[in-house]
Amino acid sequence: MEFDDDFNLENPFSNSNDDDDNSFPLLLFRTETAHMPSNTYFQTLSTTRRLRRFRRRIVSLIQCYSLNLDPFSFYLAMNYMDRFLSTSHYCIPLVVVVQDGKPWILNLVAVSCVSLALKMRKMEFSISDFQ
Repeated sequence: MEFDDDFNLENPFSNSNDDDDNSFPLLLFRTETAHMPSNTYFQTLSTTRRLRRFRRRIVSLIQCYSLNLDPFSFYLAMNYMDRFLSTSHYCIPLVVVVQDGKPWILNLVAVSCVSLALKMRKMEFSISDFQ
């Protein structure tokens, strides 16, 4: 998805034309689909047991790290995780690495997703909050 030079990440709809109420829902749907996991992700998830188990473990970690956060931060972290895992060129090697005895990779993915969500929400945090 290409953005105008005037695109504002903090208020992505600030340049929308308020006079044209019919096009605003279309803008919302186009923006939403640009920030979703790939089209085949959920199908792959339903057919690949290792990926499901991998995702379940990361979800559990994100949940632990998000206990004292607002629900939207948790939602964002989950969205980032699903978007990351939906890119198979990252996901399959990660599953193999974890199976090769490097389970700390799961923590890295979970902390990365939560910290990115907190940064996007402009919430103060320290990496020591995750220890």
